[in-house]
Amino acid sequence: MRRYWGLVCYRLDLMDSDTIASITSAERRLALLQYMFRHSRSQVGPQQFYQAFVGVLVEVFRADAVCIWTAQSGKLRLTKAAMLDVTGLAPNADCWRPHEQLLEAVALRGGPLRVAPGESTVLGVNPLEFELLLVPLITGASVLGLVELLRAVSVNVISPDADNTLDTSQDENEALALELGDLRSWCEFLQDYFQSREMAAQATQTLSETAFRTFAMRLHSVQVKHEAALVAVNEGRQAIGCERVSLGWAVGQRTKLLAASGHESVNERSNVVQALIRLTNVAIQSGEALNYRFPPLKPEEGAAIAPLTNSDSNAAASNPAQQQVPPEIYRAAIEAYPLGERPQRLLVVPMGDRSNPKTGVTKRRGALIVEQFRSDSLSDADVQRAVLVAEQVRVALQRTELLASIPFLAFWKRTTETTWLRRAGQLALLLLFTAGVVALVTVPMEMRLSSDGELLCESRRTVFAAEDGIVREILVRHGDTLDAGQKVLVLDNLELTARHRELSGQLLQTRERQRSLEASRSGQRLTERDQLTLQTGLGEAAVAIEHLEQQLQRMQERIDRLVVLAPEAGVVTSWNLDQSLLHRPVRQGDALFQQIDPSGRWAIELNIVEDRSGYVARRMSELAEGEKLTVDFVLATDAETRFTGTVRELASRTDLTAAGHIVRAIVDLDPAKSPPLRDGTEVNARLNCGPRPVGFVLFRELIEVVFTYLWY
Repeated sequence: MRRYWGLVCYRLDLMDSDTIASITSAERRLALLQYMFRHSRSQVGPQQFYQAFVGVLVEVFRADAVCIWTAQSGKLRLTKAAMLDVTGLAPNADCWRPHEQLLEAVALRGGPLRVAPGESTVLGVNPLEFELLLVPLITGASVLGLVELLRAVSVNVISPDADNTLDTSQDENEALALELGDLRSWCEFLQDYFQSREMAAQATQTLSETAFRTFAMRLHSVQVKHEAALVAVNEGRQAIGCERVSLGWAVGQRTKLLAASGHESVNERSNVVQALIRLTNVAIQSGEALNYRFPPLKPEEGAAIAPLTNSDSNAAASNPAQQQVPPEIYRAAIEAYPLGERPQRLLVVPMGDRSNPKTGVTKRRGALIVEQFRSDSLSDADVQRAVLVAEQVRVALQRTELLASIPFLAFWKRTTETTWLRRAGQLALLLLFTAGVVALVTVPMEMRLSSDGELLCESRRTVFAAEDGIVREILVRHGDTLDAGQKVLVLDNLELTARHRELSGQLLQTRERQRSLEASRSGQRLTERDQLTLQTGLGEAAVAIEHLEQQLQRMQERIDRLVVLAPEAGVVTSWNLDQSLLHRPVRQGDALFQQIDPSGRWAIELNIVEDRSGYVARRMSELAEGEKLTVDFVLATDAETRFTGTVRELASRTDLTAAGHIVRAIVDLDPAKSPPLRDGTEVNARLNCGPRPVGFVLFRELIEVVFTYLWY
């Protein structure tokens, strides 16, 4: 059984029998690591991934059973189990609750733990006759779940080549710590899978929000009631993610079905339409929402009808001053639904105005009816989207009714068709046009050219890697204040470390050989030839020792450079260093992070579009000596507060960037009113380039195109 769980997780169909027979345990372990790495970053379903993960753990750790527990509503719930029946652990067993309490205590503690059979710890008691290996899954301050291995005996699976005969308790503790660390490393694949699933869910939610915003903009742009109803049912169906949406609305003393998705018009004599109108009438009268799943057969008398949960929004809330109507009020309307046209899932959301704060009365206007035919699934998120769509539809329909009730609106539309009024309007327009042309040519106006830029600290420095290596530790975060010489990063370079040990060993051997030669020279009478040989050996040893010491010194200097120090005092401005650098390789000369000195000089760097830079340069040349071109700007973080500055320098060359050709300018801040100093803040600025005719200021770009491409 254990072998089966291992084999189902590995694609043996890609190997022949000879290859399988010759594979070593280390190669098998590497193959399983690669397999889980790919699986944890794939889009496979949870159960498929759990099965693969559990099978790998059974094979690698030779466990009798494996359980995956996930955190749900503050409790651990068993999500996946393999071979749990052999342990005697079951929800109805006496050992279930003590075992569950032990797991919850370990999850709260946050560290891996091994519990022997029947062992009693401060966290709880192991009621089973199996050894437990427990590893909590924790991200930040939240517990994602817990992985549990159950084994009849303790088995060392750290290394296939290691000697499993441990002589002392210290060796056993070290082996246990290594095994728990190894299991924790394997559990990181499950944690990565949880995080990838969470990011995918967030992406799906973002797409749903985008679709809802598009629907709302389209709905509120329509001014005719019938057109608004068609948009509500057709595009609202896409925003909710259902199969059909119908809209019932109270018109006078009657209730009408304004529209249904997929239909241009509604036949009020249809049995389905009559059933939908009955549902709308019940929703208007009771104010109760309905979320009902039709049974596959004709519902028997007394079939349960479930009210919609979380219906405390204004569209679905009932009047607290009235008697609450039971959900059974929908029964007659549901039973009147034609059998051949019944959906599998039905959702009715009442729509009404907000309650009157004086009387507490809510005026209900209609209902939004959602139907699912091919599936009975309707998630809580779909229900919430339906409530939001219903609220938007109510507002849009009431707005169209308000526009239709405006007095003389039809009259003003008809006046545009009268001949003499049309001629008088044309003459007035001609006079206004003539006056506007004269004003465009003669009236002066300050030409203010817009440009974007950044608020930057000019006292900044980039810290580079002095050696190749892998970032092992990051000791600072974004916004931390640094002192000169403070330790910032620690790199690992196994090649340098190995070379240092090799040179140290050679130095020890050479010194030992030197001491041996000196002992030989002083310990006995030697011939002249032997003395010459010893003297030569001692000289060579001394030269070798000096050379090795120099090499060790240089190597130690390189190893010392693996600890990156702050070159000067300042503040770290690089964002999210852990994600961008931690456990990643860097090369000598790579930029690691940036720091600034907030007490230094601050300025704004503007990126002026090339065709506007000529006006800026011309205005700077027109100013008298000592005068500077003024700039008004606002920060993206505070668009209501206006600040001023002066242009210190305009670049003499044009740079090519992703935004096009730009000319950079440096703007000094007004010391009397300085903006909040935050490095990299986006700035929207306007440069005051002097008075020009108002027509040139308004139509400058059009005039430039004419002179550039037509007149020239």
